Amino acid sequence: MRLNLPTSKSAFNTASYAAFRPVYPESLYKFVLQYHRGPKKLCVDLGCGPGIVTRKLGKHFDKTIGIDPSAGMIRQAHEGAQQDSSRDIEFWEGSAETGTAALDSGSVDLVVAAQAAHWFDQAKLWPEMQRIVRPGGTLAFWGYKDHVFVDYPHATEVMQCYAYDQHPDKLGSYWPQPGRSILQDQLRAIKPPEEDWEDVHRELYEPDTKGPYSGEGKNLMAYELSVGSCKSYVRTWSSYHGWAEAHPDAVAREKGGKGDIMDEMFDEIAKMDKIFRDDTFPVNVEWGSAVIRARKRGGPPPPSEPSEHSDELDMMDAQSTNFKEAFSLFDKRGTGRVALQDLGDLLRACGQNPTLAEIKDLESSVGGDFDFDAFSRVLNRPGGFRDPGEPEEYCRGFQVFDKDLTGFIGVGQFRYILTNLGEKMSDEEVDELLKAVDTSSGELNYMDMVKTILAN
Repeated sequence: MRLNLPTSKSAFNTASYAAFRPVYPESLYKFVLQYHRGPKKLCVDLGCGPGIVTRKLGKHFDKTIGIDPSAGMIRQAHEGAQQDSSRDIEFWEGSAETGTAALDSGSVDLVVAAQAAHWFDQAKLWPEMQRIVRPGGTLAFWGYKDHVFVDYPHATEVMQCYAYDQHPDKLGSYWPQPGRSILQDQLRAIKPPEEDWEDVHRELYEPDTKGPYSGEGKNLMAYELSVGSCKSYVRTWSSYHGWAEAHPDAVAREKGGKGDIMDEMFDEIAKMDKIFRDDTFPVNVEWGSAVIRARKRGGPPPPSEPSEHSDELDMMDAQSTNFKEAFSLFDKRGTGRVALQDLGDLLRACGQNPTLAEIKDLESSVGGDFDFDAFSRVLNRPGGFRDPGEPEEYCRGFQVFDKDLTGFIGVGQFRYILTNLGEKMSDEEVDELLKAVDTSSGELNYMDMVKTILAN
């Protein structure tokens, strides 16, 4: 996704980028797709990077094309696409401004750019977008800026100081410009030309350090990450790679060195917030974000308010025979009601993927044993549930322990992660999972493990 970077940045680690960058939540994709109207024949993803967004949107379009100027990113994208050959997805090497030249005029239904539009040459981009997008077609550009430790103001302040101080021993002077400044200003400099685009919407979120969701606007990116994951993530910053080139003798401790600027930064954070000494400790993180949505002029007028109930992505037909049959199987007493403790299992039987936290919240709102009408409201609740997702999304926690990104970790490490981090599993549940893979060497391929779980 790093468009227009100097050639010296060619050593950028595409595997680390794919492994440790934040994953966009399902709500963001729905936010974009709800807005889209008309055919879903062709989607183009500009600055596609390792292709995560391309593959996600590929579920909803007849054909999807990801375009990126980095050969390394395109290789990574092709590797990811091999996991699902059933979708018509292509990856092209090229820039956002010229890489679409082979596309017919008016052939694109949706064009997106995720964490990439701030690098585009706006003067060259907009004429090409006007050419390739059909009348009434959709443009959606989004990006995220600095993350915030929402429960730790001091840690956030220290990180901001290291990130933007212009001293050569800090990171501020190593951010590629003007892209970083555009992103920091939440893409306000990106303005679809009024003569070609209409119904332009901007959704912004500015996080705060007064606790989760304490910021201003619509929060689209919030996660609980381990401290170790946070350390790995900041080493994907483009400024860090510029700093590392200027300080070749500064080697990270995790690589056997005496430490680099990120080690120094987290040491400074830990002086006051001691939990940052523990790489396994979970912290709440939110990103400032911006989403731009626009429609190409010349299409049919959109409805005044998108109907949530008419969108096939968000609403499920809770009256379907399959859902009723599943409900009846859990109605063990034949009373037309299901016991509250069976809610999670019933949702999974209906193809949903609720987290334990979601189930707990829903149990509180339902209150007790429930009938089919109450269950229908749960199924059709605003925002719905996340889908199972892509295998690499589940591998990020394991990759913190896989410093060389070999794809393998120790069985003991795997057990520790599942029983101590996130939604904790019991040892018995982990034992059941381990039956599906070969652990005779003392290590396991966690990507294969994740694929096996998702396939079942």
